[in-house]
Amino acid sequence: MRLIWFVVEFWWVLVLALAVVVGYTSHFDYDDLTAACRTLRGGARLVGTNDDATYPTPDGLVPGAGSLLAAVATDGFRHMEKAGVFLF
Repeated sequence: MRLIWFVVEFWWVLVLALAVVVGYTSHFDYDDLTAACRTLRGGARLVGTNDDATYPTPDGLVPGAGSLLAAVATDGFRHMEKAGVFLF
């Protein structure tokens, strides 16, 4: 498992990452991909909100959660567990 530091109301908190959850976002970047894959390699589970390859917008289709999930799963050597299914 991977230990992750993050800030909560000006306090640094150390947590043990048990899962990487991937869903749709338009703010996904290489740093996010790197952090997710390192966490998966540390033993965390991969959970996806959905595996839709595209997402409709007024300007046309854009990459959906499934596209982001594919990138994380490929490098993290994991198969997705669907969110909402009994996981524990």
